[in-house]
Amino acid sequence: MTSLVKLLTVHISARSREDLNKDTFRPMYEKDRRPQRRREAQDLRISIIYRWGPLLTLAVLLTLALMPGTATAGKKHSRPSFGRLVAPLQSFSKNLEAALFALDSDVTVRIQLKAAKALVRAANGSVTTLQVQRSTTIIKSQPQTQTGRTDYKKEPLNASAPRIEVGASGQVVAEAAGTKLAEFSREQKPAIGYWENRYFLVEGGQTLAVSDAPIQIRPKTAGTALTLPGYTDMNWNNTVNLNWFRGSIEVVRSPISGRLWAVSELYLEEYLRGIAEAQHSASMEHLKVMAIVSRSYAVHHLAKGGRHQGEPFHLKNSRNGNGDDQVYRGYLSESRQPRIAQAAADTAGVVVTYNGNPVITPYSSNPGGRTRSPKEAGWNVDWPWVVSVPDPDTAGMSRLGHGVGLSGEGSRRRAERGETAAQIITYYFPGASLGRAATANQTVRVSIFSPN
Repeated sequence: MTSLVKLLTVHISARSREDLNKDTFRPMYEKDRRPQRRREAQDLRISIIYRWGPLLTLAVLLTLALMPGTATAGKKHSRPSFGRLVAPLQSFSKNLEAALFALDSDVTVRIQLKAAKALVRAANGSVTTLQVQRSTTIIKSQPQTQTGRTDYKKEPLNASAPRIEVGASGQVVAEAAGTKLAEFSREQKPAIGYWENRYFLVEGGQTLAVSDAPIQIRPKTAGTALTLPGYTDMNWNNTVNLNWFRGSIEVVRSPISGRLWAVSELYLEEYLRGIAEAQHSASMEHLKVMAIVSRSYAVHHLAKGGRHQGEPFHLKNSRNGNGDDQVYRGYLSESRQPRIAQAAADTAGVVVTYNGNPVITPYSSNPGGRTRSPKEAGWNVDWPWVVSVPDPDTAGMSRLGHGVGLSGEGSRRRAERGETAAQIITYYFPGASLGRAATANQTVRVSIFSPN
C-alpha cells in the first residue's frame, strides 16, 4: 500500500486560487487593462484546469498502476513498465495543453509535466516523484545535463555546432562520466561537438555516442601524447606548431561563458615541464627559480579550486589571448626545451612558503629598478612576503610587466653571478623560505582553446 501511495504522489507547484487573481500572475503589460468580464472568464477556466487537472492526472496514474503487468512462470505480475506509465501521461499533458489553448488563444498558461528519468526502478520499486509545474510562457523543455547518460539516440551532429578534433600518437579511449564510449587508433581523429545540451562523439562523419556529460579522450598506452589539430601555437620561427599535450583532453562547455573548451588534464609536475616563462639558454639555477615560483603559483590556485571560479578548468594556457596565467605550451615545448623540463624535475615538489604554508609568488619580466608591492600595482591584496625591494640589475631599464614580486631579469643575472635558487627567491620575497608540497599525484586542468 505504501509503495502505491508513493507511486501516486503528485506535487502540484501551483499557487492558491487567490494567487491566480493577482496581477503578478499575468504578464506585466496586461495588468488590469482587460475588461473585468474577460478576466473573470479567464480565471474561471484556469481554476477549472488546476482544480480538475491533478484529479485527472491521478486517475491516469491509478489506472496504469492497477493494470496487470507482465508475468513470468511462478511469479506475480510485475509493475507497469516505465514506457507504459510515461507515454500515456505525456499524451495526457499534450491534450490538456491543447484544450487550454483551444479555450482561449490569449491564455499563455500551461501545465508542464516532467517525468523524472527513472520513474520506477525494477530493483527496489523506488519511485521518483512526478511534478506538475506551471509556467507563464511556453518553454522548450531542456534535457538534464551532467547526469552521465550515454545512451541517447546517435543522431547526426548539427553542422553549425562547435566541435574540437583530437588526435594522438597512439591508441586512445573516449569516455564520459566513467563510461567507455569508443577506442581509436593513431590514424583516427575523433571530434567532440556540443549541441542542445549534449556532447556528440563523431568520427569519419558518423556519430558514435551522445552524452550529457563532457567527453574525455585519454591515452590507452603509456607514452601516448594527444594533439589538437584545430589549435595553432607556432614556435619562434613558425616551423613547429606546439599543439601536442600530455595527459588527457576533455571537451567541455563552460557554464559561465557558454563556450566549448579543450581542457588538458595532466599531472602538475608534467604541466611544469611545458611552462615557457624563461629562456632555455639561461643558467640552470635561474631555470630552477622559475620552476619553483611557477609551481608555487599553481599550488596556490589549486588549493582554492582554480583561479577561474566556476569554470571547468583551473588555469588557462595564456596563449593567443587565452588568459594571463602562466604560459603553457605543452609537450613539444617540453621536448624542444629539455633544460626547462630538467629544472622542473630537479625541484619536484619544492614551493615557496611563508609561516610554513605554500604561498603565491607573482613574477614579471623587468620591474625597472625596483619591484612593486601589490597595492602599488593596484591589486586589492596584502601579502607580507611580497614587498618592494631594489632591483639594481634592471636600474635604468623600462619596466616590462606589472613589476610585482620576482624580477625575471634580475633573477637571471643573479644566477649568472653564482647565487642559488634559494638565495634569489628569499631576496625577492623577504620572510619567505622554501618548503615542499605533495605534488606527485596532483593534477591540474588547463584550458587550451575554444573554437567558439
